Amino acid sequence: MSHFERFLFKGDLTAKNVVKPRAFKPPSDQRLSVLCDEGLSRDEELEIGRCVAQLRNKILVAEGGFFGAHATALGLKTEQVEVPNCYPVNSHWDIIGWPEDEVLRLEIANRLAEVASEDVTLFDE
Repeated sequence: MSHFERFLFKGDLTAKNVVKPRAFKPPSDQRLSVLCDEGLSRDEELEIGRCVAQLRNKILVAEGGFFGAHATALGLKTEQVEVPNCYPVNSHWDIIGWPEDEVLRLEIANRLAEVASEDVTLFDE
């Protein structure tokens, strides 16, 4: 199963470097953007993260990792998506299949944040 990283921006981590659920709350289109880090070096991940941060006008602080199996166990799916900016071919994926119920979405975001909190890589800026 593929390994993914969610870029974490200022405000997405607690003082103890625990990922806040908001980092995994899907946007209005219900497609949560993640990086498939297979075959990428840490420097390449950092470069991609900086590009994403610049596009979103945010400050990159870290990334939180999880396996696709974590998402599928929660009833979600992963879908590879090609995007023109930042991401090399085959590295951008979306987490899809979120439930319509907001409370359930927040519960799932909390579970993914818990998993990612065990695999946080801080970026020195």
